Amino acid sequence: MLPFVKLKESFLLVAFPKVMLRRFPSSRIMKVFTYAADWLLLSPILIRHLRKRGIQTYIWVLNKKDEFTLAFEKLGAAGVMTDYPTELSDYVEQSVKSKQWQ
Repeated sequence: MLPFVKLKESFLLVAFPKVMLRRFPSSRIMKVFTYAADWLLLSPILIRHLRKRGIQTYIWVLNKKDEFTLAFEKLGAAGVMTDYPTELSDYVEQSVKSKQWQ
């Protein structure tokens, strides 16, 4: 139904659902909820569709290199928010260098 709904927003902020597993005791219900939210909110198809409609997607709070890779390379997010800006800066710098040599 999303293609038929008019959206006025220009960006979407999405919490990284797996962060909840790090911060709260991981019960079975919490794991099911987290993986369902991850599947719904961080779908590459959803993010690609929103980008085509001019809506940028930002994911928060990512703090590890593998999370940055997921956000930028696999999902195509426009940006991320982090508690460790130096690590994000290092990741972006390494990504730029590696793409220059390819």
